Amino acid sequence: GAVAAGMQLLEAEGNAADAAAATLLALAVTDYGSFAVGGEIPLLIFDAKKGHVKVLSGVGRAPLDPKAIKWFYANGIPARGSMKSAPTPGAIDLCVTLLRLYGTKSFADAVAPTLTLLDKHERDWHADLAVTLRKLAEAEENATGTREEKLTAARDRFYLGDVADELEAWYISIGAFLRKRDLAAHRTLLEDPVSIEYRGYTVHKCNTWTQGPTLCQTLRLLEGFDLKKMGHLSPDYIHVLVEALKLGFADRDEYYGDPRFADVP
Repeated sequence: GAVAAGMQLLEAEGNAADAAAATLLALAVTDYGSFAVGGEIPLLIFDAKKGHVKVLSGVGRAPLDPKAIKWFYANGIPARGSMKSAPTPGAIDLCVTLLRLYGTKSFADAVAPTLTLLDKHERDWHADLAVTLRKLAEAEENATGTREEKLTAARDRFYLGDVADELEAWYISIGAFLRKRDLAAHRTLLEDPVSIEYRGYTVHKCNTWTQGPTLCQTLRLLEGFDLKKMGHLSPDYIHVLVEALKLGFADRDEYYGDPRFADVP
C-alpha cells in the first residue's frame, strides 16, 4: 500500500520527493504501530541537479514548558507508551517541507493515496485521521498565492489552526505536556549530513540527534581491519565489529547532544 502510494505519484509525473511524501503519509496507515503522523521523520535527500545531499530533520523537540523538563529530571522519561514522553509531532511538517523544497505536487495530491486507504475504514481510527488530513488539504485548496504558500496553509492548519486546538485539548485531557505553543514553534530543519569516506564510498548520515554518527565512527574504526580476510560472521569478524560498535556507542553516550544546544566535537 505505501509503495503503491509512491508509485501513484510517479505515474502522475511527480518526482522522487513527491513519491517519498506520499509513501511516508501512507506508512502512517499501513505500518501503524511503527510509524504515525504524530511521529517524526529523519530524511536524507540527494539533489541530482545540485549534486549534494541534504538532511531534513523532521524530529520534534521536547515540550517548552520548564515544568515538563523538571518532571523528566525527577521521574525519568516514560518508556511504555505514555504521551508524556512524546515530542512535538514532526511528520506532517516534514512531508510538507519535502514537497515545498523538492517536490512538484500539492499536499492534496500526496495525501490522496492515504485517504483511499483510510476510507476503507479497516481500523476504528481511520475515519478520524481521514477527517484531519482532509482539513489540511482543504486549507491548501482555499488558500491564495503560490504553490508554496498553499502548502504552508496546509501545515499551518495542523500546527497553528483548529487541528492544533484539538490536539492541545487532547494533550491536556490525557495529562501530556505538549501544548499549542510547542506545535507553533516546530520547524523542519534543513541541514548538511554528517559524512565520511569508507573504502571508496561516501557515507552520509543525519547528525547527532540520531545514531547516524555512531555508524560513521564505527566504519572509520573498521576501515583499519581486513574484514574480508577474517570471513563473514567468523569469530574474529564478530569480535572486531562488536568492539568497534562499543567504542562508537561509548562516544555517543559521552559526547553526543542536540547541536543547537550542545557543543558536539
